[in-house]
Amino acid sequence: AATTESRTTPFRGHALAVASAHPKLRAVLRHHLESWGSSPCVECGTGTELLNALRRARREGNQIRVAIIDHALPDVNGTELARAIRADTLISGTRLVALKPLAESFDSQQLRNDGFDSWVTKPVRQSHLIHALLHATSTIEGNPNTLDPAPPLQVRPVGDELSGLRVLVAEDNLPNQVFARLLMLRLGFEASVAENGVRSLELLGQEPFDLVLMDCHMPQLDGFEATRMIRACGAPWSSVPIIAVTADTVPGVREACLTAGMDDYVSKPLKTEELLRAIRKVIATRQNLALGASPTASTGS
Repeated sequence: AATTESRTTPFRGHALAVASAHPKLRAVLRHHLESWGSSPCVECGTGTELLNALRRARREGNQIRVAIIDHALPDVNGTELARAIRADTLISGTRLVALKPLAESFDSQQLRNDGFDSWVTKPVRQSHLIHALLHATSTIEGNPNTLDPAPPLQVRPVGDELSGLRVLVAEDNLPNQVFARLLMLRLGFEASVAENGVRSLELLGQEPFDLVLMDCHMPQLDGFEATRMIRACGAPWSSVPIIAVTADTVPGVREACLTAGMDDYVSKPLKTEELLRAIRKVIATRQNLALGASPTASTGS
């Protein structure tokens, strides 16, 4: 859902760089990065240009957070460039994404040993690129949706009661889909993604889920109406726990979510501890209802 700028611009206000000898490839990558909020997006035609750009940014008190490095540059290959960056304490914290030809075999573990945080193949697909960028930044960032300085994401073991939880993520925004998937995997959950409310209903009819994370604003069928339809469909899916996920902060949004039939509400960007509290609460409440106990009063996330 694109109701706020931050939901569609995961790298808003942060500098990213592209190093490639091919101007057309740099232009395509720059277009993608700038559409996701990168400002500035630095283009470099050689490895030397990238090294100079990284060092200059640091000396000026800034930082280029992520550099996408083509495998073959006029003056140095990608592996040598990555090792040079890692060896320079001034710029060693830069996240590095390798750009590799699809037809060329390579070892992903060797790429990590060489200093890369993730990789993407050419020709570059937009979904693969955003996944590679978010994967690279999520290794050190508390919240890959903002890239603000933060301590590493600390994920507590979820415990046996949540291990292997089957989660349906209803979300239309690609960067948010990727981040939610990564977070679910880190928590030990199984995740499937529906890009709109219609698709969420289809998936619920095809396989069992223990929980739905429902974006409120999606095309074709929004989260509110999708939830009403789920609650009206009868057993077993009428009782599946549904947590609203939205960036809306206007008064009354939480009440609208609960009125539609959602069990709880969490805000975007997703925060691990807040989400886990909400998950534990709604599952416990639904279990109590199934046993005939009084539901726990909703107290918020």
